[in-house]
Amino acid sequence: MFFYLSQFLSFLALPLTITVLLIIIGAFFIKRKWGKKSLWAGITLLLFFSNQFIANQAMLAWEPKFKGFGKVKNQEIGIVLTGITNLSKTADDRTFFNKGADRITHALQLYREGKIKKILITGGQGLNPVNPQSEAEVLR
Repeated sequence: MFFYLSQFLSFLALPLTITVLLIIIGAFFIKRKWGKKSLWAGITLLLFFSNQFIANQAMLAWEPKFKGFGKVKNQEIGIVLTGITNLSKTADDRTFFNKGADRITHALQLYREGKIKKILITGGQGLNPVNPQSEAEVLR
């Protein structure tokens, strides 16, 4: 139950959800002063959050500069955060990936180059809690 509640609450916290709510509230109460303000705030936020340039700049600000594998120091273990497999598609002989598959491919490349000795794969069922296999098991 907590899993589904957390997913619903995270949906409510999305910028697009807040923006659409402001626009809907503003449209219903357009005759009131705060209704107009809500409508204009929603439209302004929609233009702000849908601007690709602003989105790219925000993502670049959070992303660390990458370095070549030659500059990476040798480590005992490399940790792979999951959230990259598509657990709704299953096959015995392959794994289906979503966005972020470079997490595992880079870890494998570091392992093959001798930069890490072991790979630790984390992860549970993700967005599909009824699936019997965890992402870590699928990636193994």
